[in-house]
Amino acid sequence: MKITEYQWKSSDRNVYGATWTPENDSKGVIVFVHGIGEHCRRYDDWFEPLCEMGLAVISGDHHGHGRSEGKRGHFNSYCEPLDFVSMLFEKADELFSHLPKMIYGHSMGGNITLNYLLRKKPKVKGAIVSSPWVILRKPPSKLLLAFARIVYYIYPSYTQHSGIKRDQLTHDEEELEKYEKDELLHGKLTVRTYFELDAAANYAKVNIQKLQIPLLLMHGTADPIASPEGSKFLAEKNSKFIELRLFEGFLHEIHKEKERNQPMEAIKAHIEKLL
Repeated sequence: MKITEYQWKSSDRNVYGATWTPENDSKGVIVFVHGIGEHCRRYDDWFEPLCEMGLAVISGDHHGHGRSEGKRGHFNSYCEPLDFVSMLFEKADELFSHLPKMIYGHSMGGNITLNYLLRKKPKVKGAIVSSPWVILRKPPSKLLLAFARIVYYIYPSYTQHSGIKRDQLTHDEEELEKYEKDELLHGKLTVRTYFELDAAANYAKVNIQKLQIPLLLMHGTADPIASPEGSKFLAEKNSKFIELRLFEGFLHEIHKEKERNQPMEAIKAHIEKLL
């Protein structure tokens, strides 16, 4: 697997990007969308078996994340992450013009991926979403939401902690140690970002029946951050195009659990059907 780094522009700001490519010719490319507070290079190991399948991956760090410019955890509007994904597709067309495209998003990236599919209707073979922000396991209290709505109109870029704790991510202690040492990670979320993502989650729930491409939707049953009930809801509303895979006892980052081979095998089977 070869990793190539880039500096691109999105919404007039510098953003970090990268590609992961097989040693031999590629047969398809995946546009990957990462989650809140993290960055795309956390997935180096996860992309390796995809490259071994003959797939290329293209991704980047959202504004306010990783090596990209922007206030940590802040989107000026939901158009920003959608435009960011459009930029990734443009770069994919430049670098891999002849290859079929797929999209894959995790957590916040799952929220963005669902909305991108529903709103932009990209020409993709299929999609993969894991642990999406559709229904939060522990949403903010009514009192906190009332306060946040006031702050939204006064100071929308007000920053607070996302509330995500390391032990909510995976049971794998080795991965948790890497998490602690990763200086590019942050636990920040602004008021505007929260409300934009929350509205987008509702949009996905209301419009999911409009999805008309094959989607593999994966979730851990013990996810303490994004409730698996959100994924169940989507799958029930569009069983024709959504294949739901639940992983018993898995936490939020199913790709970093000790039994991560299980979701990877599901991904491989899904992609083999698409290509």
